[in-house]
Amino acid sequence: MRAICWVLWSIWMLVSPAAQALQMPIYEGDVAIAPGQDEQSEAALRLALTQVLVKVSGDRAIAADPALAGALAHARGMALTVARRAALSAEGGERLAVNFDPGRVHDLLATLGRPVWHSDRPVLLVWLAIDDGVQKRIANAAQVAALSDMTERAQLRGLPVLLPRMDSVDQGRINPVTLWVAPPQTVLAAGQRYGTQTMLVVRLTRGTPWRARYTLIDGRGYEEWEQSDAQSNVLLAAGIDGAGDRLARRYAVEPEGTSLGVVEWWVDGIGSAADYAAVVGYLGRMEFVRSTLPLRVEGGRLLLRLDLAVGRRRLQQLLAIDARMRLADAGDDAGAAQLHLVH
Repeated sequence: MRAICWVLWSIWMLVSPAAQALQMPIYEGDVAIAPGQDEQSEAALRLALTQVLVKVSGDRAIAADPALAGALAHARGMALTVARRAALSAEGGERLAVNFDPGRVHDLLATLGRPVWHSDRPVLLVWLAIDDGVQKRIANAAQVAALSDMTERAQLRGLPVLLPRMDSVDQGRINPVTLWVAPPQTVLAAGQRYGTQTMLVVRLTRGTPWRARYTLIDGRGYEEWEQSDAQSNVLLAAGIDGAGDRLARRYAVEPEGTSLGVVEWWVDGIGSAADYAAVVGYLGRMEFVRSTLPLRVEGGRLLLRLDLAVGRRRLQQLLAIDARMRLADAGDDAGAAQLHLVH
């Protein structure tokens, strides 16, 4: 029954003309059962809980947190239901679906100093444009079976996604050539029938390696980044991860009392007026920076007064998403630069 429900949900997501914010099953982990494993498998329960912690926090880095090992020992006690089901993939086998207690998941994330991204998440409309060297085309909802790397990663990140129909209505609003260079407002207008203001444009270029250019649009704001890889399916999954990281940066809520608050930090690597503008502009756009006030510049360093709504570990993870700035080690001297501009 669980498998049937997931298939029906996926079909609805791909055809719904007005998908709104959706309550995602983010407290459920879904893992393959290895030969010899069953519902009592501690390894499967731990993996399922790790999945849930990544979904609920929006923080992939949590899976590598040394403090996580001890917390996973309580996976069985946190589970509300544990059920086996047949795998939907062609490989067959069985999977374990585990629903965890939301309250205990939140408590664990607070103990680990991680945020909570609640389940009412906006639907992500994915415009996938592919240039195979001969022509450009836009993937449509009917091709979802061929995009399992993208849709499965979206499930793991707790992101509801859909693809455009690319019927006569969509084709009348945008075409592959236009989408390749379209500004965010054009993409938003083209997708207005789907009832979401959150969209990811993936422009995939065939080559050695494949190249991807991503644009995440969320209402009036947008972010862009690029990546390359020998495998196109890696880039599709990476696009979902990049969107999930950035959306979590906007919407995940920090545990109470963990934010750094107002600090005066030096930023080094300032070699020009362009560097100065880049630092101030970048921090000014970040949702976790409540205010940015430049105080003075001296010797290639910029002193800033910042009001930060996140803790130090979370700040380090958020800065790593764009790799534009780096946070100094906590043990550095107080008079040393706390932030480094990456050139």
